Formats: sequence, C-alpha cells, structure tokens
Amino acid sequence: MHVNRSLHEFAQSQVKGLSPAKVSDLQTRAAAELREALPLAAHANSADGSWNSLMTTISEEPTIGESHLVPALRAQCILANTNLNVNPQNANPDS
Repeated sequence: MHVNRSLHEFAQSQVKGLSPAKVSDLQTRAAAELREALPLAAHANSADGSWNSLMTTISEEPTIGESHLVPALRAQCILANTNLNVNPQNANPDS
C-alpha cells in the first residue's frame, strides 16, 4: 500500500506545468511513503526471504532517489499483488 502510494505521488510530481514547490511537495510525500514501507518490508522479509528484493529496493531511495527505482518498484508490486508464494522452500507438495 505504501509503495503504491509512493509511486502515485511520484507520478503526480512528473506532470508538466507543476510549480517547483508542488513537485518538491509530491516527491517529499512519495519518499515519506517509502520510509513507511521499509520496516514493513523488512518484517515481511524476516518471515519470507522472497521479500528481500522489495526491501532492498526501498532502502536505496535515500541514496539514489525514487526516479531511478520506479521501474523496479512497479515490477515488485506486480509480483507482490499476485499473492504467489515464490519461495520454493515454503512449497509443500504434500499439503
């Protein structure tokens, strides 16, 4: 949810014709949503290592900026929203 909100806020900041102040506000809000998502992603990763890529990508935002992370975040959200267990060690064919 926080990552999707962040992506939405960031996309809104890219709309042409916005004032620099509005762009800054939207990008600040987008970054805040990623900060909210990071501990949740870390907790999910502790329970299931398949969340490691999302957690790692989110953690890179302060260093490289969200503009460079958008493609990876979108792809990871698509995977997360499929609700598939992609961690083979958790698969139990006898269940």
